[in-house]
Amino acid sequence: MANSISELAQKAGIDEKGLARQVEEYNEFCSCGFDPVFNKNHRYLRPIKKPPFYGTKLMPAAYGSLGGIKINYKMEVIVEDYNPLRGLYAAGTDANSINGDSYVFIFAW
Repeated sequence: MANSISELAQKAGIDEKGLARQVEEYNEFCSCGFDPVFNKNHRYLRPIKKPPFYGTKLMPAAYGSLGGIKINYKMEVIVEDYNPLRGLYAAGTDANSINGDSYVFIFAW
């Protein structure tokens, strides 16, 4: 927790100018109501202006099924002989297979 963006960057051990630029850019998105970087819904765009400012350490993680539904490059569900099931598609966690040869999240031949 800090009373300024600069202080927060110092406490977090990150580049002060870089964090200040990111906050400024995000606040610009808030003022125009559109986030072209992450396409965040405009209802949730809230400017970062008043202290206290908070920071936290996050660890990237992923989730999904173990095995998943096998798909081809068109996202069509395929069966054991690798032929697509006409009209059946899968995406997202349904098509995950993070513990097999399909890493990262899509099984394509």
